[in-house]
Amino acid sequence: MVNGESDNWQKVFFDISAVIKKKWNEQNSFDEEGDVAPETVALRDAFNAFPYKTDLFIMDSNDVPTPFGEGRWWTVVKIDFTQHNSSEIIFHGKFAIQELRSGVAIPEAFHLSGSDFDDLAIRGWQEHEFQ
Repeated sequence: MVNGESDNWQKVFFDISAVIKKKWNEQNSFDEEGDVAPETVALRDAFNAFPYKTDLFIMDSNDVPTPFGEGRWWTVVKIDFTQHNSSEIIFHGKFAIQELRSGVAIPEAFHLSGSDFDDLAIRGWQEHEFQ
């Protein structure tokens, strides 16, 4: 965890949670659960359970263009939907794509290996652009 930055991310996720709950309640009010489809009740319950335990880090793509845009910084987020109403929002730091591909910098919470970042070539990134 990077000191101070986790607190900022926690505020972001709490703010997002508040907006999600407010919007849901404004647009989907019902008195009895039987008045709506079970999927609607499930969505309400899921939105009301925010925020969930979240781990995240920032990936520096070194400005390599991708089909998703040309932004240099990518936020990698892992949300644990089994841990609802959690204040555990953990920011693990910033890592260059080369560090992630080597496997040494990947936060353990993500259960990824360096080869998981090799797949970026499949998404349109040329292999030689990372070397």
